[in-house]
Amino acid sequence: MASLASPSRKRRRAGACLTLTFAMAAPVHALDRPKSITQFTHTAWTSKDGIPGPVRAIAQTRDGYLWLGTDAGLYRFDGLRFTPYEIDTAPPHGAAVMSLLAARDGSLWMGFGSGGIVQLRDGQVTHFPPAEGVLAGRIISLAEDVSDSIWAGGAYGLARFQNGKWRRVGAEMDYAAPGAQSLLVDQEGTLWVATDGLNFGLSKDPVRVNTILSLARNATRFSPTGNVVGQVWSMAQAPDGTAWAADTSNGRVRRIDGRGGTSATVAVDEAPMCLIVGSDESVWVGLLDYGLRRARDLERVLIDQLPAPRCMQRSRIAKATSGSGRPADWIVFAKTR
Repeated sequence: MASLASPSRKRRRAGACLTLTFAMAAPVHALDRPKSITQFTHTAWTSKDGIPGPVRAIAQTRDGYLWLGTDAGLYRFDGLRFTPYEIDTAPPHGAAVMSLLAARDGSLWMGFGSGGIVQLRDGQVTHFPPAEGVLAGRIISLAEDVSDSIWAGGAYGLARFQNGKWRRVGAEMDYAAPGAQSLLVDQEGTLWVATDGLNFGLSKDPVRVNTILSLARNATRFSPTGNVVGQVWSMAQAPDGTAWAADTSNGRVRRIDGRGGTSATVAVDEAPMCLIVGSDESVWVGLLDYGLRRARDLERVLIDQLPAPRCMQRSRIAKATSGSGRPADWIVFAKTR
């Protein structure tokens, strides 16, 4: 039966489902008793506090500000309030911000839902509309490598910003896939790319046809890893330097093995959408449907749960600092609906 709720009531319901939570996760010392996920300090804000929705991306710049990419545009959080960041000139590619990157030089890069990329640096805005070298369509992921090049991935390709210009990446670098999903640059300078749109023939599973390719520091061509993946919304690096991927297609989060061998795997009860690894090496997983999970003992696979209402879907999590100088992480958990 069709819903009889008015559009305004539907909007109010959607807004009420939007929540941003900060969970302070201090490093675990040898004599500390392990805490469950509900024992961490949680602070929540809702749409009544000015959070727009849906939240598509989160990043923290070196000045301490937390930035949210939303369908309504870019928002900044200073620890007390959320403020829409007005760009002087309307972006030619629409307002929806799908991906964010806080670069080492202090600038903030934005990838848009209709294609196009923007750099915000020292209050100055530079637009890169969809054109030669700049990807059309949704910009899913942004990353910065050790040479300060910016990489962008989306359904319509992989591109690199180098020496002031965007260039598409393809066969010349042994990147054959027509699209890219999540990007990650690890502490060794290796770029990891979850491919999209090409069956690499590594699995008989009709869904998990993609793979992860790697580009070593100073290398000019991508190398295969042999890893079989489907839809990968997020990759993250652990304190020990290992890379992890959240494979939504098979409900697992696992360590990426550069040789395609067996690696540590965490199975969760819902489809994983995003992940980070805390300073205590706990793996935090935001779920596609609802809730948050933390795997705090990979050998015994002890998983804590932070439940959420079912109306709150497609979580985004990020790792930020408290800005107080204390050795603590802030796990930022945003529900997009």
